Amino acid sequence: MSDTEAAKAAESPEPAKAKRKARTKTKPSGPAGLPQLRTPMEWCVRLGHFNVERLPSMKQEKRAKWYHNSAAAIHGWNLHDAGGDPMQLTQEDYEAALEVVQGAPPYMPHGGALSPYKRGK
Repeated sequence: MSDTEAAKAAESPEPAKAKRKARTKTKPSGPAGLPQLRTPMEWCVRLGHFNVERLPSMKQEKRAKWYHNSAAAIHGWNLHDAGGDPMQLTQEDYEAALEVVQGAPPYMPHGGALSPYKRGK
């Protein structure tokens, strides 16, 4: 065995893993200091505003709770989904939209959660 082969065999796999890990790029979570934007359904799932329903096929499906669906109707989130790019909200705007429908009438939409497709109407 030559000296170079012996050196390669003696080298542990740990430094190679560290080099690979250093080269892999991670997806940035957003600019520092800015709130994270997610779709209304992503916030729904992330914050646990859904019911798990068992289907006849024994699979489980997550269905949004009534107040998420009501907020979607009032704020036009479904209209926005049909328009192309998904609606993006901060957690604060999502929760404010849910508070609107859980309060007493009249239900005035929260401006920060309003779809641009709903604003024109």
